[in-house]
This record gives sequence, structure tokens and C-alpha cells, in this order.
Amino acid sequence: MKSIFLRPVLSRMPVNGPRSARMSVYALLLWILLCPIGAFGQCNETGDIVFTVTKKANLPPNWVMKLSGPWQRLSNKVDLTGLSLNDPCRFYAAIDNAFSPRGQWDIYVWNNSGPAPSQTTARLCVGNPATVDLEVAPGPNGGVKLTLPDWVKVGSIRNGGVLVCRWETRTILDAILIRSSSGEVQGTQPDSDVFQFEGTANDSVTVRVEADPQSGNNGGQATLRLSGGAVNSERTGTLPLEIIARLDVTGTYNITVEQPDENPFRGPYIVSVESRMDAIHAPLIPTDSVEQ
Repeated sequence: MKSIFLRPVLSRMPVNGPRSARMSVYALLLWILLCPIGAFGQCNETGDIVFTVTKKANLPPNWVMKLSGPWQRLSNKVDLTGLSLNDPCRFYAAIDNAFSPRGQWDIYVWNNSGPAPSQTTARLCVGNPATVDLEVAPGPNGGVKLTLPDWVKVGSIRNGGVLVCRWETRTILDAILIRSSSGEVQGTQPDSDVFQFEGTANDSVTVRVEADPQSGNNGGQATLRLSGGAVNSERTGTLPLEIIARLDVTGTYNITVEQPDENPFRGPYIVSVESRMDAIHAPLIPTDSVEQ
């Protein structure tokens, strides 16, 4: 679990001048967006991607939370201080429809007696329909600690500090047994896994394969290949391997991870794809060649 600590922030009077006036207007608009009057949410929302928050201990007064996601999805405020102890509150649920809820979600946590937050508290990427369980507890200096589940920490900070979703999946490379019709093992052949994603023309994507740090491997080599449209890039060597490519057409692209003939990698690995335009809104799709 990943924890984020927040503390109360004292409001300050703006300095006179046109620039500070514009900043005050921007702050007011952000406040209106995040803090509509009387818009506290309920705890019984249902849908395909459900967000819950559980208060693990009594909090200082006036702490609230809000959520925003793909296609201008926006939750009501949650009164964190007023929640019941250890009782998950289903405060927001997204429906999986033509306007996909998969992608980047922003969480805002702040003390409602002070100014609205100027930046997100946490950003995460959500793929398959699931329940995202958040936890809050007292933090230092009268603040709040926000804890995220480990599995939603799929993302990376790149391109000037902008977070883009990194869709990843875990599987294993191992020699494939060749059997006779009677089931006897007659030999082996290199393993080859193929994953697919929907790419957008003119997007720049980063495809990466790395050894799963939670498991062991033999330290061997693998081949990473990206193909689709006019793109056909390949890298072979010890992990990690990375390919950065610009997509020329909108459509389906293949990521292949396979064992070379010499010193092949054996063990669990992670394959991922990032979009510079944040234009990939669904997880990697394993083909039939991937061990399930």
C-alpha cells in the first residue's frame, strides 16, 4: 500500500495587481469545481469501476475528498471526517460505456476550512472493471494520510512532469514443451508471447519489458518487438528492453516478447506500454500465445 500525507494549509490574502487578480479568479473557479454547495456524496454507488474510501481512525475536522476521471467524470465531495469507522463508503462508481472510464483518475483531498487544492493529491490509472479501495487515517500535524492499493500504481511521471498511464501485465517466459500424440515430451521450442493494443496515429509510445522484481529468473536474453502499420522495431538483449516509436496509423499494434535461440530468458516478466498523448485507454490484450 502507498500512503500520502497531507496537512492543513492556511489561506493567504492575494497581493494586489492584475496577475494576482487572475490567479484569484482561477482559484475561485477551481474552488467552485471542487466544492459545490451541498454536494456531499452518498455511500451506496454501484457501477463497473467502484471507488470506496474507509476511515481507519477518527480524523481532524473538515477533511473532504473528491475524484475526477476520464470524459469529465466528477464525483461529489466526500465528508471524510463524518464517515463511520472501518465502514467502506462506495462514494463513486463509473459505468463502462462508449465513453470509457479506463485511464487516469485524479484524487483531491483537502481541509474544507481552507483553500481548494491547487494540484492533485494522487493520480492513478485504472483498467479493467474493479473496485478501487482507498483508506484514510490521521496524519502528522493535524493532517490526513491517504493510502492507495498497490495494484492501481500503474503509471509514470514523464514529459515535463505529466503523468501518463502505463498499461502493464505480468506473465512468464519458459521453454514450450513439444509433445507427441501420445503426450511424450520430444523436445522444446522458444516461448513467444504476443500482446495487442489500440494505437492512435501520430502518438509516440514507449514499450518496455523488464524482469518481475518479485520473482527470480536466469538472467538470460529476450527479444522485444513492436509491429503494426509501418512500425516494425525490435530489440534483443538482457532485460530491461525498451522501444520508443511514433505510430503512423490508428489501429491494432502487436507487442511480442520471445526467447532467442541463445541464452534465452526464463522467468516472470512485466510488459508495458505508455502513450505520450495518453491515448491508450485499455489494458494490453494477451493473445492465445500468452500463458494465462
